[in-house]
Amino acid sequence: MKRQSVRLITAALVTAGIAGCFDDPTSSLRNGPAAISLSRSAVYLAKSGDSVLVEARLLDDQGSILPITGASWSTDNAAVADVHVAAQQLPNDGSSRVYIIAATDNGAVTTVRVAARGVSDSVRVTQVPNTTVPAGAASVAGDTVSLNAPAGYAWDPTASTILLGGNTSYLLSRSAASLKVLARAPYTGVATVTNLFFSGGSGANAVPLASLPTAENVTVAQATLPAANVAVNTSATFGAGTLLKVTPPTGMTFDAAASNVVLAGVNAPLVFRSADSLVAIRTTPYTGTVMVRPLVVTATSATIDSLRTSGSSTVNAAALPDAQVVVRSGPLGASTEIKATPLAGMTFSTTSSNVVLGTANGTKLVNTADSIVVISTNAYAGTVKVTNLNVTATGSVVDSLRTTGSSTINAAPFPGTVVQLGAAGLLDTVLVIGGASADFTTSGANASNVTINSGQAFVLRRASDTLYLLTNLSGTSAVQVTNVVVSGATVSTMSTAGTITVGTTTTEGNEPANDAPGAVAISLAGATSANPLVIYGTVDGNGQGVGTDADDFFAFTLATAVTVTIRLDMGGTGAGGATNPDVDLLVCNASCSAFPFGFAGATAGNPENHTINNMPAGTYNIYVNGWDSASKTVGYKLSVF
Repeated sequence: MKRQSVRLITAALVTAGIAGCFDDPTSSLRNGPAAISLSRSAVYLAKSGDSVLVEARLLDDQGSILPITGASWSTDNAAVADVHVAAQQLPNDGSSRVYIIAATDNGAVTTVRVAARGVSDSVRVTQVPNTTVPAGAASVAGDTVSLNAPAGYAWDPTASTILLGGNTSYLLSRSAASLKVLARAPYTGVATVTNLFFSGGSGANAVPLASLPTAENVTVAQATLPAANVAVNTSATFGAGTLLKVTPPTGMTFDAAASNVVLAGVNAPLVFRSADSLVAIRTTPYTGTVMVRPLVVTATSATIDSLRTSGSSTVNAAALPDAQVVVRSGPLGASTEIKATPLAGMTFSTTSSNVVLGTANGTKLVNTADSIVVISTNAYAGTVKVTNLNVTATGSVVDSLRTTGSSTINAAPFPGTVVQLGAAGLLDTVLVIGGASADFTTSGANASNVTINSGQAFVLRRASDTLYLLTNLSGTSAVQVTNVVVSGATVSTMSTAGTITVGTTTTEGNEPANDAPGAVAISLAGATSANPLVIYGTVDGNGQGVGTDADDFFAFTLATAVTVTIRLDMGGTGAGGATNPDVDLLVCNASCSAFPFGFAGATAGNPENHTINNMPAGTYNIYVNGWDSASKTVGYKLSVF
């Protein structure tokens, strides 16, 4: 189809030219034939039998077309290309046509000539071998393939590369005469060069080719990082065998902003990075291959995504120097603080760095880029770990460093004082005072609470520096306070260094009258969920609800039907026994001979809750029953609205 289109277009043009020529009465004045015009000055043929149509026209000095009667065509080398004169010519011998036909597959150059009426011209014919790069052009040295351009070929010095099994290799050097690459993976097979030129010998008319395979197979090994380029060094900072120093192979450099040392698939923290050196550490011991990525080939600027050693290297875990951790006295007592400082060239994160004692983070009193001060509410002896250190030079984050030696820190006690008022018994007020070095949180879910004798005390009033409370279990114990603010940091739980003793005596105002139903009356007028009626009392029981003060009754009268909500808080879990007494909450009729609203508040839990919807008008008793406290007197808090 292409040949026919060319022929038709050319015929139309030539016919128009001939008509113009022979209609011109001055044609005899133009000095006769001056040149031959060819439709092609160069022809490229792919394989034997392929042909290209070439047309010749005879022109005078004015460029007008003359008859080309008697034109002759010839080839300098019929073994390369032959000519076949086309049978169909344009009218009036306006042109002469031939097919130039390839006679070989091996690649060569010849010249096809045309002559007519004393003038001549020629067509350069190049037969481009669409076969293979001749044997011997490729040479292999381990993981490297070199491919020299054979006679008649040239590589593109800006674009050529070598494919090994469809994979682009690492380009080491490139010129018009030679290519040198590294293999990405072991490979046996033909090597294919891309983006090359064929000239067939001398001359400027080079033919671009997309690709050409080698005539013979090559066998290469995967490119590896030489073992000599990986060294394990001792660091005066981190310890023996803790530094992994990697240098690039000859002719390559690292990316000074992006290259990394990869151990077991993870980037190791870098303490130094430049174009010709990477220094990495590990936070745990490691034995295995070492990989670096990426690398840059100096000569070609090609990027090698990664190289891995064929052998293993062993690096020890980098340690935190003991000198970076100091145990010191603080406002909470002797040896109660640990101050950690980062190594030279490192900083702490002000949001995520922690000092870890054992498995628990110390409570941070200070956290800056160059200092962390922590306390612990438990005594600790052992190694100290610091997490999330930033390496200034490389931007790497070291997840953690641990000391090789041990540090000993004393438990930081609650820094305030405890004052017992009255007879120091149940329902006597206890003051917990923060003082100059501690404050309390006073609202919300994280408001400070106090535990004495394993029972959470009833807080009467909270202030930033003082908690007023009633204890609910007798005994001797330290005082434990939650959410204590020390030097601006909130400590979740702190205990006093000393203990207090809470006796069994009580100052319960309703005794002994409340031992009988109806004897003590209460009013629910004005009580709301935000401001309920609150009664503090004590009971005891031996597992059967029988004791010297096993039962407390509080009578109330409703004029109309309303919803009544009652809650009972006690010490411990409510499971039963002296430490976790089980105190039950019930509602009975005026004489407590019946329980018309069930037993929702009689469980083994704390608190006990009983809500009665649309409770009818009438008189009822709230019945607080010391079901099981092992006959120990315990306090309770009754809230009603």
